[in-house]
Amino acid sequence: MARMKIEGEMVRGRFLSRTSRFSVTAEVAEGPADGEEQSCHLPNPGRLRELLVPGAEILLRPAKDPGRKTKFDVFAAVADG
Repeated sequence: MARMKIEGEMVRGRFLSRTSRFSVTAEVAEGPADGEEQSCHLPNPGRLRELLVPGAEILLRPAKDPGRKTKFDVFAAVADG
């Protein structure tokens, strides 16, 4: 199994739906926003149907700009464990 080194603050989330090419709705699973539904920026506008299925675990990176419309970026999706 491939592992990647992740630097910086990350929080776990659960993918709920894709609202546009560049945004998703996710439930934050830890941290101060635990249990909240959040609109998150999706930097990769690709298809991603195999990864972004309802309930899939995703990693979210908090946005650095507090005035930004979305509070998180989708960083990664967990596939096959």
